[in-house]
Amino acid sequence: MKSLITGISGFVGNYLKQRLLSLGNDVFGIDHNCHDKDTFQADITDKDKLSSIIKDVQPDEIYHLAGIANVAHDKMSEYYTVHALGTLNLYEAVQKAGINPKILYVSTSNVYGIVSEKHQPITENQPLVPANHYGASKAAGEMISYKYIADGLNIVITRSFNHTGPGQSESFIIPKLVRAFALKQPALELGITHTKRDFTDVRDVVRAYHILVQKARSGDVYNVCSGKAHSIDEIISYLTNLTGHSIRIKHADSLKRSVDPLLFVGDNQRLKKLGWSEEIPIEQTIKDMINVYKQPHNG
Repeated sequence: MKSLITGISGFVGNYLKQRLLSLGNDVFGIDHNCHDKDTFQADITDKDKLSSIIKDVQPDEIYHLAGIANVAHDKMSEYYTVHALGTLNLYEAVQKAGINPKILYVSTSNVYGIVSEKHQPITENQPLVPANHYGASKAAGEMISYKYIADGLNIVITRSFNHTGPGQSESFIIPKLVRAFALKQPALELGITHTKRDFTDVRDVVRAYHILVQKARSGDVYNVCSGKAHSIDEIISYLTNLTGHSIRIKHADSLKRSVDPLLFVGDNQRLKKLGWSEEIPIEQTIKDMINVYKQPHNG
């Protein structure tokens, strides 16, 4: 089985690569950062280079992870260049190569926008009303996907909620907290901490992606989420108990988002019907992240 991962050098891409290799797949990657012989250095917006790679690899399955991970990225047009035009380029490259691999388009829960608590947990039938450019550009990628599904491409769409785990950038809230507690920092500036979010371990996420590529039907959409909500206050409390260290939290207005709903949790029943279930609870994820700092090369 030849697997191709766009954005293979990213946080999720690296975990997915290891997962697929452990299953015996031949794994190839596309990334603007090239780290090994089976990764092609290319930008998803480079149509000709992308087309050449697809033609050469002839993948049986494609995991389309490439994107801008930062929801607060300041160059708005780049979201659309990467998430919409980049996705269009990928599908065009597949058609041009005359192949029809199973493709996973990784979208985001941000496409749902602000959802009232009475409509939560959020199902895949929730209307798409994105409230930021990240979500809007990913929704654009979904719409492009439907066009190519109509053309006969075999595409499944995920709407992935928050995920975390060892190795995630400290620009994200949980790695930021873990580092602060691991290094016993006295204080930390945060935005709002009582809002509740749905977090899934990255290792459970890549298991879900593999299951979807194997079992889901073209055109189907799946939430990838734990179905559980945790506040940052709860995570801080857990880290305090786990490490025996207390941090003074400073609430900074500059770190508060203009739109930040009190609750945002997904419904994963559709995914569970394919045989997936959460294996790593958030508490274990955090323990594993803390343990990274106990290794000699960290600190």
